[in-house]
Amino acid sequence: MAHIREVKRKKAPNGIAYEVQWREGEKKMQRTFTVKREAERHAARVEAAKETGETTNPLALSKTTVADVISASLSASKPGLKPRTYDGYVRLYDGRIIPEFGSKRVASVIRADVQAWVTRLSADGIAPATVHHCYVALRKAMEQALYDRIIAHDPCAGVQLPKDQRTDADFKPMFLTVAQVEAVAAQLSEAKPYDLMVRFMAYTGLRAGEMAGLRVRDVDLAAGHIEVRQTAQFIRGGWVFGTPKSRRSLRDVPILDRKLLADLKAFKMQHPHSGNGDKLFWPGRMPGSHFIDYDRAWDAASSAATTSSPRSSWRSCRRCASTTSGTRRRRCGSQRDSRPTR
Repeated sequence: MAHIREVKRKKAPNGIAYEVQWREGEKKMQRTFTVKREAERHAARVEAAKETGETTNPLALSKTTVADVISASLSASKPGLKPRTYDGYVRLYDGRIIPEFGSKRVASVIRADVQAWVTRLSADGIAPATVHHCYVALRKAMEQALYDRIIAHDPCAGVQLPKDQRTDADFKPMFLTVAQVEAVAAQLSEAKPYDLMVRFMAYTGLRAGEMAGLRVRDVDLAAGHIEVRQTAQFIRGGWVFGTPKSRRSLRDVPILDRKLLADLKAFKMQHPHSGNGDKLFWPGRMPGSHFIDYDRAWDAASSAATTSSPRSSWRSCRRCASTTSGTRRRRCGSQRDSRPTR
């Protein structure tokens, strides 16, 4: 049962405050109010929670901060997240959320605080998609506090998010034709093997991380396909190797272009690590130079600096796979027929 008693407090009006006391098991709980009516309402909430068998821990004034909850949420979710996804959450928390809410007690955050923060982000010119990502990250942490019964309600519930005013007409992706791919590759003929890499990305559709993580043994030219089994991503100053984005991303990609297949065979023959299947297939470059290094991973940023080609062109090459694949199938027949026999 909850009890209310008067206590002396210098900061309270008239020097008097009202302390609500109750027990949660063997633990003594309390919360102080400056208005008696608020104390009576809180005592009623405690009694209602006890009658329904719910815990009263969220009704006590917890000293747990939002930063503490974020830390707990990250620790709990890290085993199930890809390194890049986890790093994205860390950057969102460090950049947008902890500076705003980190030092606040999690129990003191209300919906109006979250709504004001979201509105302010939008007013600062932050894109609606980025605002949405920030909100989702904060709500993820608040749900952790709710599950742990640190708070009784989710302050992110009911928050109005900005709408993306862009339409499909505003999105104009670039799809290269086969002729354009070959033209780009020709311009890079003096920067080998980037000319071959342009054609490879265009005709296979591999993601940049899949390109970087491709190993010598993943390039099965006898079977005529690429085995996508590993990715490599540069995160916070170091390369992190892992599995592809999803189970569906674990796939065998057929090489439908006969010239590309022949050029890949020639490239693999002269590869300095052709006898070591665990070595990376595509080379990176030496820091501060244009020289390729087969002991370093390839990444779009370094290749753009080496070839003076915008990074977006590599993405365009991957998009082009969806358009060129149909052309290649018509030229080479079905995927099964286009693969050379063993």
